[in-house]
Amino acid sequence: MTVASPASKVTANGNGVTTVWPFNFRVIEESHLQVIVTDISGVDTPLSSGYSVGLTDLGGSVTYPLAGAPLPVGAKITILRVVPLTQETDLTNQGGFYAETVEDRFDLLTMADQQQQEELDRTVKLSVSDTNGLTLPPPSERAGRLLGFDAAGAFAVTTSQQAIDQVSAQLLAAAAEASIARNQAVPAAAIAEAARDLAVPAAAEARTSATTAVNAASAIAGFLKGPATTTAAAYSLAGKNLGDLAEPGAFFDERMPSVRIDLAHGTGATIDLGSIT
Repeated sequence: MTVASPASKVTANGNGVTTVWPFNFRVIEESHLQVIVTDISGVDTPLSSGYSVGLTDLGGSVTYPLAGAPLPVGAKITILRVVPLTQETDLTNQGGFYAETVEDRFDLLTMADQQQQEELDRTVKLSVSDTNGLTLPPPSERAGRLLGFDAAGAFAVTTSQQAIDQVSAQLLAAAAEASIARNQAVPAAAIAEAARDLAVPAAAEARTSATTAVNAASAIAGFLKGPATTTAAAYSLAGKNLGDLAEPGAFFDERMPSVRIDLAHGTGATIDLGSIT
């Protein structure tokens, strides 16, 4: 047989129903399969029992679990081909030569290459053009420090863990102070909101009073500067009908001496009511 597929691993998600898990890569022996179950917390558990394997020329399937509830949603099962990195076939001089035996040895070599490639695919790698390398400093230089990168992007050791812990403590203290300030600000905001709620009706009342005063002043001004045909009987002030007043100005001087009304005939009349007593 040939090794036509580059795959050597398959991962499937649990759904609370499935118990038979197919794979589409060739496996020579059942012992070359490793089955790993990942629970919903992300913890991997390699299995040594509790499952069965069925092989075909182009793959096969794993049955798991053999008893109990199927894998739940959020769990995973990984089927991985892991061949031994040994060569145990001994071809003797002038001995029997079986093509299938030799081909199986070649197949195992290819499978070992794919196995290592699968592991390489899960490693951290530099880009093909990166020339910095990943050589670690000696133990004496990296003891008590963290791995990182310098300003040029090269692999290097960073600040000691103790210094990092100190910075972390300072950040935590600042966060605590910010939390206290926030807790103090919340009641202040509530008080401000309550004050605003009280101020809104007061402002509305003030606007109403001002409107009333303006309307009264406008009525008086309209009467005083109006044409001779103005019906004075339509206006009253301090209980007296203005139409009964021979001289309205004398009435204002007598009853409201602190009031000053400056009028000009025509448009643009100005009114200064002063302070009313």
